Amino acid sequence: MKNLHSNLSWKEEAGAWRKLRCAFLALMIASWAVLAIAASHRLDSDGVSYVNIATAVMHGNWQAAINRYWSPGYPVLFSFWLRVFRPSAYHEIAAVRWFDLLSLILALVSFEWLSRTVLKALERRKAAGSESALSPGSFKALGYVLFFWVTCYLTPPSVNPPDIFVFIVLLLAATIGLRIAEGSERWLDYVALGIVLGLGYLAKTAMFPLSFVFFGAVALAVRNRRMAPRLLASLLVFLLVSGPFVLALSRKQGRPSFGSSGAIAYAIAVDYVQPYGYWRGGAPSNGTPIHPIRQLMDAPPIYEYAMPNGGTLPIWLHHGYWYDGVRPHVILKRQINVIHISLDSYFEELVVPLSPLLAGILVLVLVESSFPAFGRRILEEIVLWAPAVAGLAMYALVHVEARFLSGFVILLWAATCMSLRLPAWATGKNVGRSVAWAVIILLGLQIGLAVGHATTQVAPGKPFPVWQTAVELKRVGVAPGDKVCYLGNPVADDAWALLSGVQIVCNVPKLDVRGFWAANTDQKSRIFKAFESSGAKAVVATHVPTAEVPKGWARAGTTNHYVLLLAATTAPADTRTR
Repeated sequence: MKNLHSNLSWKEEAGAWRKLRCAFLALMIASWAVLAIAASHRLDSDGVSYVNIATAVMHGNWQAAINRYWSPGYPVLFSFWLRVFRPSAYHEIAAVRWFDLLSLILALVSFEWLSRTVLKALERRKAAGSESALSPGSFKALGYVLFFWVTCYLTPPSVNPPDIFVFIVLLLAATIGLRIAEGSERWLDYVALGIVLGLGYLAKTAMFPLSFVFFGAVALAVRNRRMAPRLLASLLVFLLVSGPFVLALSRKQGRPSFGSSGAIAYAIAVDYVQPYGYWRGGAPSNGTPIHPIRQLMDAPPIYEYAMPNGGTLPIWLHHGYWYDGVRPHVILKRQINVIHISLDSYFEELVVPLSPLLAGILVLVLVESSFPAFGRRILEEIVLWAPAVAGLAMYALVHVEARFLSGFVILLWAATCMSLRLPAWATGKNVGRSVAWAVIILLGLQIGLAVGHATTQVAPGKPFPVWQTAVELKRVGVAPGDKVCYLGNPVADDAWALLSGVQIVCNVPKLDVRGFWAANTDQKSRIFKAFESSGAKAVVATHVPTAEVPKGWARAGTTNHYVLLLAATTAPADTRTR
């Protein structure tokens, strides 16, 4: 290939990549489709809760969207998707995955807008005599591959859709913020920033504090008093978009609140409050539960959480309800331990797999031979790196998962590309292009492995375990709307209940299931009566011991799920112990 730095202008080189763009985009979308199909039989409890809310909204119950733990943005949008396509129970999880795929396409459009904005900024810098280390072609190729990698490993179409929406919001907000930092005085840009960040909060609670980081970064980047009215207008628009939901939550909780998910996560991670809704008190410093989960028996412990209109799994769908009264507080030693665990997660999820990219950036910085100059330039790109750093720091205090990180990775990449420069001796020597292609090849191999692995999971007639369980429940007489109990942790296994339309209302915790199987006949009889007192019609379990199977347990197809129909469906409410 010709020396792109010396023989082509920025516009000419960027145009040279358009011939490959369509083919690359088609490959990317086709790969997402493979990943979506491979995950079309799997849905975690977060996804089940969002589908529950979306279904309620679709049927006109808009109050269901005002949930203390789950944000309303995704389920409201998904309710329209359900209204249009009306998927059967069998295809409900697949409908979620195709909605994920559409969300990723929107993320791609947002990413391309950010890329074009960064390229325009770099072109202006080149006109001012500052040569970027990456040519437009190298920048675009590396950016596409990094985006492809992110959407295969961090937010693939098998992840919870709200995280993809947050990814979109971060890309859009960074693009608008960069336009403003580059000198835009249009009121429309400022208004758009407020709208996007407001919608981001409706997608996920974590975006509420991060929005103020965005506003602060834009204010520091502009440093122009004439822009103060525009910034205030942007903030006002953000409050107008987010305010109604904040007010609705505050009214529901009886105190000012923008959501409970962060407080609950912090109390579990740092204060060692019991997870999964099992909090019934403990250390006085953690607060007192207002709605403690009900305990039907002590040995083995049986917990009941039936609620009217409580969705598939009330203990998870109404997580904020069960943690009403919790008081998160800092315990320094435990906080340091959580941060240490989070840093390990960042190393495993980002540093190790993205080591080719980090090595390439290091090479380009070393070529310039001026770390201080690079540091000064990257500090100037505050609208890109500040939200990313703040987001990484925020999650490090509580809990880190790969799906949280996509937007932060892209924003840090954009800030770095804006800051890399070549010395005069290296201009025209293809240094940046060579480094970019080395990174592209190595990341491309990782992408190929991810997509190749997913391809092996796509096959006609592939077993659908959770559907087999739903079919077995129907066969033994459990109908949609009936209640069941579960042996184990239902938060890790409730998609079958969504597809069958039943509600899980009680369970024996996973660590105590062995005690259930070891119980004698009289003890089991008392346990089953406790199950019946919750209104349950059947019990679902996994890995039932061989000796127990003849006692009424029916296996669901080829799965590890077994169903036991209880003798009664109701019992007096006063049989419960609290």
